[in-house]
Amino acid sequence: MKRTSLGEIVTLNPTMPRALRSSAPTVFVPFLPMAAVSEDGFARFGERRNLGSVLTGFTYFERGDVLLAKITPCFENGKAAYLGDLPDNFGFGSTEFHVLRPGPEIDAGYLFHAVWNPTFRGSARGHMTGTAGQKRLPADYLRRHRIVLPTLDEQRRITRILDKAVALRRRHQLASRSAADLHASLANRFVL
Repeated sequence: MKRTSLGEIVTLNPTMPRALRSSAPTVFVPFLPMAAVSEDGFARFGERRNLGSVLTGFTYFERGDVLLAKITPCFENGKAAYLGDLPDNFGFGSTEFHVLRPGPEIDAGYLFHAVWNPTFRGSARGHMTGTAGQKRLPADYLRRHRIVLPTLDEQRRITRILDKAVALRRRHQLASRSAADLHASLANRFVL
């Protein structure tokens, strides 16, 4: 298996296409504030903003990109998402996201799991810069970070396994919350 740096296989924080600036400014596009990206690895695409209002000062991304929070505590808490289900071809969001666009050698799901996992976040934490409470993960750290890069088929197999594990964990958390709610409800009804 090959080891490589992310900078060799992804485009980090890609620029917005120039043609987009001349698009109809009254079109509404998906917008992701930090609160719309969960610590569970998902994005909620409920908000839309006028294209003219987001062309400058916000982060541009496209369907298939991976978003990664770069500011503390959002980064440490795991705010990241694979944008495979972005409802439009592109969108905008908080300036506190890094955008990772997978190249042809890396599966987007594999890339997402490579930067969303607690081990990566733990090792990256020591490389954050800035003052306490406003620390950010530098883009240069992401460019230099090395990962194992198996074949694309193996990456996809690993991604399927990790996706199933995440789904099982979510179901377990939901069941635990439901059981706790049921217990509280019954206790309030019969004990108090």
